[in-house]
This record gives sequence, C-alpha cells and structure tokens, in this order.
Amino acid sequence: MSDIKKDARDLKDKTKGEANETAGKVRGDKEQEMKGKGQSFGAEVKKDARELGDDIKREARKLKDKFDKKKDE
Repeated sequence: MSDIKKDARDLKDKTKGEANETAGKVRGDKEQEMKGKGQSFGAEVKKDARELGDDIKREARKLKDKFDKKKDE
C-alpha cells in the first residue's frame, strides 16, 4: 500500500475517532468518548511510527553510502 493510501487511512481513522469522541461528549457517553480518543490516538501513533521508520531508513542509506564511499577510497 502506498504512503498516500496509508496516510489517508490514518486521517480517516483520526477523523472517525474525533467524531466518536465528540458524539460521546454530546450524549454524555464516556465509553464512546474514550473509544474516540483511542481511535484518534491510534491513528496518530501509526503515522508517527511510519515517519520514524522512514527517517531510520533514510539515515541508514546515508550511513551505507558514507561507508561505501570510504571503502572505494
């Protein structure tokens, strides 16, 4: 799945969570409110984890390139 699709899915989950949280607040339903908070938080965690993974891959490539360059010298 492409990053755009994953980002869209996370945004959908976050929006769905925010809607559940708001609906829970309006209705006085703490369970629905907490479910919404959990959905929003989960979407944010997935997005942050994906970004961290991308950062790690990028830095690993830089390090590999640096070592390959030293090896060739």
